[in-house]
Amino acid sequence: MPDGCPECITCDYENSITSFPLDTTAPVTVARYEEVDEPIHINFQWATRTIAPQFIPTTPGKIDDGSSSGSGVTNLTTLNFKGVTYTLESVQIVKSTHNNWIIPTTLKGSNMEDMIITFQNESSSFATYVMIVLPILRSGATQPSYIQGLSSSNPAPGTYSLADCLPTKKDSLFTYYVTCLDGYTIRKRPDNAYVFVAVEGIAVAASLMQGISNKIGATPVLPFLSRFADKISSIGNGDFNQYVLSTRTLLNPTGARPVGQGVNARTDTTNAYKCVSLDPDRDIVNDTLQVDIDSGTLLSNVLAERAGLISDTAPIEKDRSKQKKIELMFESVFGALAAFILVVLVGYSVYTYTNGPATVAASDMATSPWIIYLGITIGSILTGMTIGVMVF
Repeated sequence: MPDGCPECITCDYENSITSFPLDTTAPVTVARYEEVDEPIHINFQWATRTIAPQFIPTTPGKIDDGSSSGSGVTNLTTLNFKGVTYTLESVQIVKSTHNNWIIPTTLKGSNMEDMIITFQNESSSFATYVMIVLPILRSGATQPSYIQGLSSSNPAPGTYSLADCLPTKKDSLFTYYVTCLDGYTIRKRPDNAYVFVAVEGIAVAASLMQGISNKIGATPVLPFLSRFADKISSIGNGDFNQYVLSTRTLLNPTGARPVGQGVNARTDTTNAYKCVSLDPDRDIVNDTLQVDIDSGTLLSNVLAERAGLISDTAPIEKDRSKQKKIELMFESVFGALAAFILVVLVGYSVYTYTNGPATVAASDMATSPWIIYLGITIGSILTGMTIGVMVF
């Protein structure tokens, strides 16, 4: 907190990324990214539009897509990340921002532009912004229809979607980090922005990009750029594993761990959580705490919720078990009753056949010893079954 302002809250300038973009001087390789692999998945809902996207003349690089475009578009792309829904805030194409993250490094020279897709949820207490950075490589023949619409002065109506600009490989490698934004005022809580970078880039025809080069923005235009403290804007070899993670499941839901197969946990030091409320007796063990990397919550909270769920459902399962026992009892009773009636009918038939129908009266059947014994036997069996089911 700032000196002389005990109620003020700021980002942890010494231990948090506080800028965008984040540069790196560390050597990057596939193996290096795999060292920090932690699978994560985002559920995207990509909207389509029939009118081709266009650059906004007053803001270089910014496209008339998203809630901040001023175009009045209501059919917006959304995503669900860690149980929170985010709405498309802006789309822009600017000069390359994460050039030093690209692999293989031989492709860095072909990365002259990036597409930056920003999503927002102001009410989220976890992260206010989610940013997807797609480095464009002028090294292929691909011409995404979305970018084609941007390059034409009189584009034809069609189907245009940001999904056309994504990497074609479902297991495309992304690196990601969290950057902290100070509050709008010194008394407002800081916000987080998750930044995902497609380090393998997207190959686009050089001729297509050349056609829109005069409309590209020099730097990102974001509503929160002024809130970055820029205290940590680049990381080196020693900081790489502390601040950076990677994933190949961002666009691949089948590659992520299915729900219900246990908790995917990570051990962090308490220094990694400056603004998180912790219970020292429950959450911290040997100066470390367990984090569920799929939900971003403390593992102790996840386990507590699961224990509560088990506790809440225990009476229900007990009632279900009792109900099944009662159903089994009635099935047994009716089965035995049917068998008893069948035995009586067969016995009656044999008795009348042997003694003659004229000599057999109903009163004789009722007082016949074998009928009485049979009734007592079956009655005892049914009584015992009933008592057993009710007790157990």
